[in-house]
Amino acid sequence: MQNRFKNIKLSFVIMLTTIIVWCAADCAVFGLKEVGVEVGEVAIFGAQAQAAEYYVDQNHSSASNSNPGTEDLPWETFARLDNSGTFAPGDTIFVKAGIYKAPLRPVDPGTPDNYITFKTFEDDEVIIDGSYEVTGWELHSGSIYKASWDSSHLNAQFQGISDATGFVNVDRIFDNDHFLKPIVNLGDMEQTSWHYDIDNKILYVWLSNSSNPNDHAILSTKNSYVSDNCIYLNRGPYAGASYLKFEGFKTRLCAHGILVYGSEHDLEFKNIEILGTFDG
Repeated sequence: MQNRFKNIKLSFVIMLTTIIVWCAADCAVFGLKEVGVEVGEVAIFGAQAQAAEYYVDQNHSSASNSNPGTEDLPWETFARLDNSGTFAPGDTIFVKAGIYKAPLRPVDPGTPDNYITFKTFEDDEVIIDGSYEVTGWELHSGSIYKASWDSSHLNAQFQGISDATGFVNVDRIFDNDHFLKPIVNLGDMEQTSWHYDIDNKILYVWLSNSSNPNDHAILSTKNSYVSDNCIYLNRGPYAGASYLKFEGFKTRLCAHGILVYGSEHDLEFKNIEILGTFDG
């Protein structure tokens, strides 16, 4: 069976058009290459005027979303980035090292001469991650294990792995043996599968090698807010946020690593690494 889960590293520009970028199937959008290949350099749009700099640093001892967003008093999460009227054209938002459990969803637009820039700080590794680890596994029967798991997004009634179904992944390895497939009925489970009892909030898994999931990292979704879209541009009344740059981020275990699904245009993505998208 062909592997449908892709990891890619990309740099590209969207000019005056609207696209959906999730790259879970063949990553053919814009001729993007598969894992290990980086698309060439991208255009730089005009000189930026002097503007404000803001910081997000969840590991800073004084981090708080009530802070002014300076380097000494940074924001803790992406929540302030979602608020309309926070940024002006030319502003730069630096995100410092960490694994952030929320989508990056900017709403303020830049201008043709002054883009708003969202970028990782220096060489920091910033991962936007749509997964949580499931622990406390107990043997159910045979090679099937179970664990309590409170998720509003897992639904094995949908066939196939998608944003409607949610996901269960093993060890952050992104292939068909480690993305388990959903099974509607517990009694029909087989190797490399999962079943979720919505009423009792119990997750069942049968790993590809029938091993004990306590010996692995089992990742799944809790809600669609975190795991649907890692970088998302189409915010209802705020749709159309354009003239934006994104640089240096990694996205991991979101249905769509990047989703542009509205009237947005003139967007620059540079050195974005997309790991383990699962909806195609």
